[in-house]
Amino acid sequence: MAWGAPRTWVVGELVTAAMMNQDVRDNSIYLKAEVDKLYTVSRDDTANAKDTIYQNVSGKIRIVTVTVGLRVANDDQGEILLENVTPPTVIVAQMHSDTGHTLEMPVTFVVPAGWYYECETVNGVISIIDWHEWDLF
Repeated sequence: MAWGAPRTWVVGELVTAAMMNQDVRDNSIYLKAEVDKLYTVSRDDTANAKDTIYQNVSGKIRIVTVTVGLRVANDDQGEILLENVTPPTVIVAQMHSDTGHTLEMPVTFVVPAGWYYECETVNGVISIIDWHEWDLF
């Protein structure tokens, strides 16, 4: 059922059941279906890899959380790249370790439908500890 443009009511007009059904019932049914889509979240825990370009082909907004491991004092660096062309070049997050400790760092970012994203090694060694994706609406 499609959205119907609401009627412009005229003073003194006789309101019929057909008018009310379109403006109230039918449009309410349409709006409820649209709102229900907001609560349709799918989760994907496919094992993704660093230094690999992915594209959000779900047609929905995607939220990605990547937990990255950085080694001890090796000047390890990683970046999250995101863009609407491939290869993505816009840096949306950077991870860096020069503390003398191994770090595990979660990074969360939003990927619009059709966009490309990558968790890229810049220097040293980084590892992917965890990778989760949620497609929203």
